[in-house]
Amino acid sequence: MKKFALTLTAIAAFGGSAAAADLPARVYTKAPPPVEAAYTWTGFYVGGNIGGGWSHDSGAPRCNDGAGVPNGALCQNVPGSTINGSGLIGGGQIGYNWLVGPSWLLGVEADIQATDISGSTIVNGPFTFFGGGLALPAAEFSASEKLDWFGTARGRVGAIIGPALFYVTGGLAYGHAQLDTKFTSPTAFPASAGVQKTGWTAGAGVEWGFASNWSAKLEGLYYDLGTTTLTAGPAAPVGPGALGFVRGKDFDLRGVIARVGLNYHFGGPVVAKY
Repeated sequence: MKKFALTLTAIAAFGGSAAAADLPARVYTKAPPPVEAAYTWTGFYVGGNIGGGWSHDSGAPRCNDGAGVPNGALCQNVPGSTINGSGLIGGGQIGYNWLVGPSWLLGVEADIQATDISGSTIVNGPFTFFGGGLALPAAEFSASEKLDWFGTARGRVGAIIGPALFYVTGGLAYGHAQLDTKFTSPTAFPASAGVQKTGWTAGAGVEWGFASNWSAKLEGLYYDLGTTTLTAGPAAPVGPGALGFVRGKDFDLRGVIARVGLNYHFGGPVVAKY
């Protein structure tokens, strides 16, 4: 009986080993880590923007007397001519980005904006003469300026943190402004001109890659288009006291803009990496 039991045990053990040998080997692998999305910043992009602008013109009034002397004794001293302006802006941009490391980017961008950044000032007399004494109480000085359009061509340097790009930017600025000024006492000296100017701009911003091929941005820029001097003689023939006189103003075309924008990137969609 014992021999029979031992025989059955041996047969069962041998059969189990043979069956196990026929089974495929199990492969144990580690589960892959979660996939992290990385925004593709390299390449061309195009987009639009909208925002607001604020200008500050602290340029001084101008007067040359009949002998051509600036602020001569017979010039009336206007005590101020500061213009603070504001308005909306809107336009489009195009650019290109290069990744120069895992977290650094270089880029170039150009944009063009329509604007209605404008402001004006009126200063009422009487004004004192530079040589002493008061002029007529009806004297008045007025000036206005409007930035019609504005554009930039800039470089960018940025740091990439997750889906966000933080950057500084600067370069060329250019635009067209309409300038007007008039001095009356009681002779009118009106001057008006449209001027196209170039200058510089600098600022900073942040751009967020929120979806495949798309990013949104928030940006602020300071611009300086330089100073334009606008002067004119009397509007009509007058007595000898006004002959040769010119009146006007220095216009400082400077200010800041803030805007939000949306860009479409042609460099590719969001790509997956492990």
